[in-house]
Amino acid sequence: MGGCLQVVGHGLRDRQIRGCIDADGAAVCITIRVRRYRCRVCGAMMTVVPLGVAARRHFGAGTLGLAVSLFGHGCQARRIRERLGGLGAPEVHGWVTLRRWTAALVRGSLLARLGPLPLAEPMSRGA
Repeated sequence: MGGCLQVVGHGLRDRQIRGCIDADGAAVCITIRVRRYRCRVCGAMMTVVPLGVAARRHFGAGTLGLAVSLFGHGCQARRIRERLGGLGAPEVHGWVTLRRWTAALVRGSLLARLGPLPLAEPMSRGA
């Protein structure tokens, strides 16, 4: 049997996406329903999401790109967090999540289709 015959539908689940729908818009939080699949051979679960949904991230792919771009152009991390809808009390030293996104972008794991991206200089401005 081919590999595709071993994967079967396994229901739906809600998936939260935070951030901006467009670069000039306000931050929102939306919930979409995504399809789950299970491998009959090994039991692994897979979730299929639309293209703009970043894997293992609460923020949409466009919002991640916007955040890193703003940061790279000198915007303070705290301001980016306020603009894009970071939750909870403001962090004392910027926005640790933005530091994680920047490191993941360099490793090639933030937006996997882009691959690793070299940065000219370390980003440390209030992140």
